Amino acid sequence: MVTEWPGQVYAAGLGKIPTLVAYFNGRMHACGEEAVEAFEDDKSTVAHYFKLHLHPDHMRQSLRRPIPPLPVGVTLEQAYCDIMSYMFRHTQAFFESRPGYLNTTTWHRLRRSMEIILTTPNGWDLREQSFLRKVAVNAGLVDQQNADTRVTFVTEAEASIHFALHHGAVKNWLRKGVMFAVVDAGGSTVDSTLYVCKSSRGPVHLEEVCSSKCVQAGGIFVDEQAGIMLKRKFQNSRFNIPAYHAVMIREFERKTKRLFEADKQSNIIQFGGPVDNDPSVGVRRGRVSLSAAEVASCFAAPMKDIMDSVRSLIESRKVE
Repeated sequence: MVTEWPGQVYAAGLGKIPTLVAYFNGRMHACGEEAVEAFEDDKSTVAHYFKLHLHPDHMRQSLRRPIPPLPVGVTLEQAYCDIMSYMFRHTQAFFESRPGYLNTTTWHRLRRSMEIILTTPNGWDLREQSFLRKVAVNAGLVDQQNADTRVTFVTEAEASIHFALHHGAVKNWLRKGVMFAVVDAGGSTVDSTLYVCKSSRGPVHLEEVCSSKCVQAGGIFVDEQAGIMLKRKFQNSRFNIPAYHAVMIREFERKTKRLFEADKQSNIIQFGGPVDNDPSVGVRRGRVSLSAAEVASCFAAPMKDIMDSVRSLIESRKVE
């Protein structure tokens, strides 16, 4: 797995990068972590949340937020093509630069038969797959003549169940006839699927019980609620300016949201320096302390949508 990407400040690196593509005069000039500064300076020049543009109509209608427009002169196909090409180039550089992985000769030999597997929300279908396969060709990942065989798709829910089977202690409870639910809480969508185990001996055989549920309640909606909460908290403070606000949201997404626990009474966001103080809103030396209730409020609306979706899925079914 690629664990280091350009622009990351963490010494050990991270496997995830922001889905951001920054443009200047219609041409990409930064991706991922390196596009964060451009995003904070002027969102209109950065393609963000562009996955929402590809949603089918029935998923768009359930959105509670407007879809951010793409930068002027940039198409959805171009945004996808640029980030796919960027990720593929860096994946190659990552493995070639590490002893014991793949040298340049081995990479080029394997590249001719490399299979690209893309995960998609459960609500996506052939239209979206066709679009992504075309993008993979234009980004140089595969050739047109073999795109149908070398670009394959798996739903995010199906990918989650494979992950759970590989990493979880499923042998303690997985047996023939057991029905269980898998909830994949992603960045924008949350997919919930019911499975029944047909066989647990040898290769595990699972079948979907019914159509999956897909709701717009992923991590970006928690971040959105955090933005609303922080604006309200600082509305009468000198820190109620876009520059501070952008840093707070970024730190909330990177640390606060991921480390939050209900019994953790103090949740620190570092956004300024030693001269930034305002005890009336909990700011000391450029750090604001959020209560557990304040952070929990950011999860409330998305969690309700997720729980409602899961309840409707498992209602009247014997799920273990």
